[in-house]
Amino acid sequence: MKLARCLIVAGVAVFLSAGSAQASEKPEFSFSFLGFHKKLEKYRPKIEKLSRYYGIDPDLALAIAMYESGGNEGLVSHAGARGIMQVMPSTKDSMQLDDDIEAGIKYLSRLKKIFGDQSSKIIAAYNGGPGAVRRDRLRLETIQYLQGVSMYHHLLKQYRKEIDKEAADLKIVEIKNETWRDVSIRFRVSILELRMYNPFLAHRGELKMGARVVAPKISRLGIKKENNELIYIARLGDEQHLLANVFDVSYDEFRRRNHLFLYGAVYPGIVIRAIAREYLLSGWPVNNKK
Repeated sequence: MKLARCLIVAGVAVFLSAGSAQASEKPEFSFSFLGFHKKLEKYRPKIEKLSRYYGIDPDLALAIAMYESGGNEGLVSHAGARGIMQVMPSTKDSMQLDDDIEAGIKYLSRLKKIFGDQSSKIIAAYNGGPGAVRRDRLRLETIQYLQGVSMYHHLLKQYRKEIDKEAADLKIVEIKNETWRDVSIRFRVSILELRMYNPFLAHRGELKMGARVVAPKISRLGIKKENNELIYIARLGDEQHLLANVFDVSYDEFRRRNHLFLYGAVYPGIVIRAIAREYLLSGWPVNNKK
């Protein structure tokens, strides 16, 4: 894991220096991070209570829930992991628990018994398994996971009051029989802005019945269009795979266009470019000039 440590330390160091540069200014959090935080408000009391019961840092459990599911309870991964904490059925069965959130937090407590207070190893083991961590052989995906969860954890620890305040200006609607365009017109924001707050849902095409969608009370996106490109300035909490979902491009295309390394971090302040797909800017206000 020596190379992994170097990559993670370098990535977190640059992220922290970028974050500290905003310390004297109002921090700008990514739309996805705020959307995750808003959706998890419903589950936060339960996560915090169970975390204290099992001896886990509540902010660590919240950061993992954010990265795993974005607060989308009905999420099922390609591998079969389910729920807020994305627990595999076999793991939940081994815990002898029916509740996905409690199973995930209890699993974290088991990992803590193995690795003590070494949070980085606990996070990596939650994704890649304790065996891989013991052997010092982390997959690139696990390195990305460790970077992302560590970043979310840092934001929760350092900026909780500011995050809560910004999330209070967001609202949630449960989808019945609506499309992205329908919700866009209802909340008077573009489809792109809705996808920014809900990147896990953006990855899955059209909205599904029962999905919970986060939307701002007032549009705050502030994105530019130059020629055939959309220009976005990265914020605290942005992740390249989530932005690729939002802009509806493959991960390879997103990295190529923005000169990013495989599983590399997206640092606050860098310029992000994506193809200007017209439907992303449709809905409101493009089709509603009043």
